[in-house]
Amino acid sequence: MPLCCSAIRACAKGKQTSRALALLQVVKDKGLTLDAYCYTAAIEACEWKQALKLLDEMQEKGIEPSEVTMSVAIKACGVGGQWQRALDLLSTMRERKMPLNLYVYNAAITAIARAAKQMSKSGESEGSLFLEIQDLLDQMRADDIEPDGFSFSSAISCCGAEG
Repeated sequence: MPLCCSAIRACAKGKQTSRALALLQVVKDKGLTLDAYCYTAAIEACEWKQALKLLDEMQEKGIEPSEVTMSVAIKACGVGGQWQRALDLLSTMRERKMPLNLYVYNAAITAIARAAKQMSKSGESEGSLFLEIQDLLDQMRADDIEPDGFSFSSAISCCGAEG
């Protein structure tokens, strides 16, 4: 792993989005090797819109996202209240036959649970987001992935938010 990618990741962990993106730009400007790891580190630092832009950019450059890249993007969408986009990314992974794991599913489930909480607070609760989570739990089992305590905790949180 190039040192510059480690620096980008450190910025992401420190919630220093602008610094992480500036370092990514330096890597680009200097013509250094960009790979999925560098992009994943930068995506981890970003809010959902920028995360999706970087995901598109890396694919335009012929850099295939890893399942870690996709799960980080799914998480960014969830934090931004974009649960439908999170599910779209999960569907993209399925279409591309990318490995799905517990972390990816939990990121999607958490995205939906966060949305349910946000909608409940604003009074615009749909009351049907738990059905989306139930579908994900069923898909997990069909993929031989056992939901864990985090999966169920997020599902329960969604139920509570939806009353």
